[in-house]
Amino acid sequence: MLTDHLVKASRLGLLGQMSTEFSHQLNQPLQAMLNYCNMMQRRIARGTATEELSLNALANIENAIEHSASIIQRIRDFVKFRTLLTEELTLQELIDQAMMLVVPTARGWNADIVTPDAAFDLEVVVDKSQTTHVLVNLMINALEACRDFGVNRPRIELFVREESDHRRVAVGVRDNGPGLPKDDPDIVFRKFYTGKKEGLGLGLAISREVCESQGGSLTAENNVSASGCTFFVTMKRNGSSGSGTDTVELGSIKGDSELPID
Repeated sequence: MLTDHLVKASRLGLLGQMSTEFSHQLNQPLQAMLNYCNMMQRRIARGTATEELSLNALANIENAIEHSASIIQRIRDFVKFRTLLTEELTLQELIDQAMMLVVPTARGWNADIVTPDAAFDLEVVVDKSQTTHVLVNLMINALEACRDFGVNRPRIELFVREESDHRRVAVGVRDNGPGLPKDDPDIVFRKFYTGKKEGLGLGLAISREVCESQGGSLTAENNVSASGCTFFVTMKRNGSSGSGTDTVELGSIKGDSELPID
């Protein structure tokens, strides 16, 4: 009982430290809602707001609201020691959800985001809310890195790669920014490491632990023949082990005693 109280106190303390990261998570869907509202206001003012465009914008706003609610629920689950909930869904669903949240920001930064040409009906077993945020976080990080590096036309490319054992599939996020530190590329996943002026440096560390908790991985490497780097979000394919909706123990947040000391 005492151990449980100590672990919970540790989590609550870390929750306070992570307030910036949670604010960042919520900011993405909120910014998407604001951008879609502004876009519709401009279209109405110009007289170009067709019924189809309006319904599409409203659907995207609704999706962003649902995503915000799921993020808040995940914060509550973290405090209450609930598990990471995985489900079967297609890669297309994940990519579409992430793109809906990122595209408005990318347009504001004059950036190009390229998605896979084909609609991928490959099914994976992941926590939808958390994995969507991993993809969103990677794309936003890439856009910010390109902006800070002075890239005139940021370019983010998403592509799908099946692993050799056919039990996992990876979504690659490639950019044309400054790339990773050459002497130690993996340092970007270290807790509290950040190359930004603001932020706690927890986003990538948490993203990696989320991926590993659901049987996948998150890795990164510098592009060989071009500038920038590529992050790979690897996920279990549906049918690779077991079937149906499953839950796995939440391993994406560790207690203070498990944090690395630098």
